Amino acid sequence: MAWRRLDKVPDGSDARLWLFGVARNLLMKSNQHQRSHQALVHGLTRELSRIASYPPASGDNELNDKVRASVQKLPAKEREVLLLTAWEGLKPREIAKVTGSTANVVRVRLHHARGHVRRELHQESPLNDTDTPAAEPLRRVIAER
Repeated sequence: MAWRRLDKVPDGSDARLWLFGVARNLLMKSNQHQRSHQALVHGLTRELSRIASYPPASGDNELNDKVRASVQKLPAKEREVLLLTAWEGLKPREIAKVTGSTANVVRVRLHHARGHVRRELHQESPLNDTDTPAAEPLRRVIAER
C-alpha cells in the first residue's frame, strides 16, 4: 500500500513511523475482514445444519427419512456441496466461491456424494416408483449433470 502513496511519505525519520502506521492499518483491516468472513462461514454452517435436519413439507415420509439418513452419513464437505446444489441450485463454480475451494474439488465431492446417496437408495429401489411424490426432486438431487 505504501508504494501507491509514495507522494504522501513524510521526509526524514517520520517516514519510518508512517510506514509502521500503514502496516498497522493494513493488519487491522485484514483482521476485521477475516473475522467477518469467519462469521459468515459459521452462520452458513449453522444454517446448513439446521436445514439438513429440518423435515420436508410434503412427500413420501419413508423415502424422505431414507434420503435424510443417507445425506447425514456423508462427510461434512460432501454433504455441504450436495445441499448447496440441491436446495440453493448453485453450480460447482458458485459453490467453489462460497466454500473457498476449486470448482474441480466441488465437482469431485458432488460426484462422491451423489454416488453415495444413489447407492444407498437404490438398495430398496425407491426411484423406480414414478407414483412416489418425492421421487422427482430426489432424481434431480442425485442425477449427474
